[in-house]
Order: sequence, then C-alpha cells, then structure tokens
Amino acid sequence: MKQCFKKYKKLKTQCNLLRYDAFPYFSILVVSEKTFLQMSDYFYFIYGDAVFIVSKKCICVKQLSVCLLYGGKADAHLKSLHTYSLCYNRETSKANTDVQIFIRDAKLFCQVGVISKDRYKINDLFHNRKEDEFMKTKVFIDGSAGTTGLRIDERFANRDDVEILKIDPEKRKDVEERKKMINASDITFLCLPDAASRESVSLVENDQVCIIDTSTAHRTEAGWAYGFPELSKEHREKIKTGKRIAVPGCHATGFISVVYPLVANGILPKDYPVSSFSLSGYSGAGKNTIAAYQSLDRPEAFSSGREYALTQQHKHLKEMKAITGIDRLPLFSPIIDDYYSGMVVSVPLYTDMLKAGSTVESVRDCLAKHYEGEPFIQVCPLDNEVSESGFLPGNGLSGWDGLKIYVTGNEDRIVVSSQFDNLGKGASGAAIQCMNIVLGYDESKGLNL
Repeated sequence: MKQCFKKYKKLKTQCNLLRYDAFPYFSILVVSEKTFLQMSDYFYFIYGDAVFIVSKKCICVKQLSVCLLYGGKADAHLKSLHTYSLCYNRETSKANTDVQIFIRDAKLFCQVGVISKDRYKINDLFHNRKEDEFMKTKVFIDGSAGTTGLRIDERFANRDDVEILKIDPEKRKDVEERKKMINASDITFLCLPDAASRESVSLVENDQVCIIDTSTAHRTEAGWAYGFPELSKEHREKIKTGKRIAVPGCHATGFISVVYPLVANGILPKDYPVSSFSLSGYSGAGKNTIAAYQSLDRPEAFSSGREYALTQQHKHLKEMKAITGIDRLPLFSPIIDDYYSGMVVSVPLYTDMLKAGSTVESVRDCLAKHYEGEPFIQVCPLDNEVSESGFLPGNGLSGWDGLKIYVTGNEDRIVVSSQFDNLGKGASGAAIQCMNIVLGYDESKGLNL
C-alpha cells in the first residue's frame, strides 16, 4: 500500500497527500472520468493506471471515500455510478496477504482488483461473487416500536446482508443515544411523528448516512427524493443517488399512482377538479387505533366503515397536489374500516372533461404503457376478476408488496382504482424498496411480489 503513495502528481485542484494507515476502513466509489474531472477538495494518489481519490469530508467519521478511475476493459462493466464497500483493517492486514476489492451491482458481483502491501492490479477477468462476501449494511430504525418500524424490522429477519443496530429500549427517546445510532449507520429509517423525524434529521453529522423517512415531514421538501420510483426515470434516479428519501403516504400512494401518469401523459388536465375516496384497514392509523379496534369492549361504531378528515385537512393532501402537479388540492374522503390491512383508493372521472376522445380503454392503455416493465405495479386488463364479480375488496392485497390498478366505468364516467396493502407499498414495503435501490440490489429483495 505504501508504494501506492509514492507516485502522484498535482491536479488543477489543490490536493494533499494522506498516509495510507491513517484510518482502518475504506469505502469504495467507482466514477466515470467526467465525474472525476468535476471533483474538488479531495486527497488523491496515482498508482499504475488507477487514480485513487480520497474525500476530506469523510475523515471525521474515520471512513474514507475512495474513487477508482478505470479505463479499458473494466470501464465497459461500469455504466453508472455505484457505491461499494471494502474493509481494510490495518491492524490485521499483516496476517492477510491481500485485501480484496469488490464491485456490488444489481445484477453482477465482480472481483475487480486486489490491494496488497506492495501492489494494486485490475484483474483481466471478472468473476461472480456471492453477496455474503460483502460487508453488511448497517441499518438503524428510529421508531422501531411503531407499526411501520416493526414491519421494517420483520422484513430483515431473513436477510444476511443487513446488520440492525439495536438501541436500548430504555434509551429509544434519548437524543444522544439516537444521534449515536444514526451516525453509526449506513441507512436510518425514520418511523416517527413529523416533529421527531425533523429532530432526527438535525442529528445527522455523518454525511454518508442515508435517511429514509416514512413520516409526512419531508415529502414535499426541496432536496428530498420522493420514494415512488415507478413514476418516472427521474424519480428512480433521485432515490438511487440521494441521501434523503421520503416514503409516500399510503393514501397518497394510491392517488398518485393513477393521477400522476394521466396528468403526465396529457389525459387529465391539471385544472380538473379531482376528487378521490379511500378505503383502508385500521392498521394504518397506528398502535393506539389498532389496540382500540382489537379491544373486546370497543364501540359498536368500530364495526362499520367510518369516514374521517371531514374538514378536508388530511395530511396527505399536500403531497397529492405537489407530486401530481394538479392545480388545486383534491376533494378527498378517506374511510377506515374493520379489517387489519389493505386499501383501495379510487378517482372518479368524467370523460367529457378529459382529453378529447378519452375512453375506458384509452385510459387503461395509458396507465399500462406508463408502468410497463414495473414489477411492483400491475395495470389489470379490462376483463378481470373485479369486472366479473362487481366487487373490489379493500383487503384483497393484504400481505402483498405490489399495487394493482383497475379501470372501470362507461363512456361517460370512469373510475380508476388502486388496490394495495397500506403496510406494503403504502409504507414499509416502499421503504425497503427504496433501500434496495440505494444499495443497488434488486428492488424486490426481501419483499413479497
């Protein structure tokens, strides 16, 4: 490793030389030449054909961001920006001849090089690797005692690529202990009320930590990626490269899934007076409501559907308008009912107020084209089980992490409905999907599709 530092040259940016044994851990980042030329404020050294760039920003957390600039054969395998991990422990390296560098890609695990004490090389051949050869991703769930936090934790039960950082139950509201856990993690999930989520974000000092927030706090804030990757390439890319990701609300997920594509493709005018109603299970209302519904001495009214948010002040309205781009807030009528999970969100439309010539068939085709190739979203054919039975159950997709869209109606009036699990695509499932995108995994890893 020392020889790697003997050969270096000045770049346009003012750089300093850094001792290789300053810190025990390195994080590897592969970038293109174009990205490299735009970098500033970095340490660097050159060895052979490899350029190593070390970010000054990471020094305070004893973690270095190292960039490898490849050419030739290796470059053909690196089409986009990815983040990778390497554990190099200076205290134990004497016992190990080589320290391996691996590239982690959604479809390919490759061994691309070897660092030893006296050489660096890029292998001529790429070899498949197993996932368990990589460092585990450190995950902290801030608010793990809540419904969403518990479900996220449960989804990691069978994953060996994740290390859950556990907080002492007695200290789960202790600011300093939460701060410690957040900054020790690679990814922190916020499963908290809005105010507490904002507080958690203010505790971040490690700029390598990715925050995935399931609260309403940051869904329309600048600098936050909206965690609905199927909406557009831009949405998925912002999730992939972002450090701040806001998971959509459950009602907003259903509404946006049908309204966004229709607006984006010119079928639904932005000034259309949109209305929507939503039927959901009681689990989405949190632990206290779950306990109330499951109580033996609950009120009789809990045995029927109950409409709420009667003053049109539901907290999801802001993101419904902002993400879809419609001109005004929709009229929204949510209903909570006596079953645990699952929901249906419907948007009724008049055809004579849509793009000229719009029909049930054209609306369905527009949605199908928009979500083509997206495994989490299925746009059902017009001839389906719902059209045959005449019923669309709210709990029909409970336990499933995808979303189905149905288009029904006639030549005058159309209803577009999304059916999904409020705890799946509407909450914890979407959060895990976002994490998988950030890590470069298959988006469905650990999920039920």
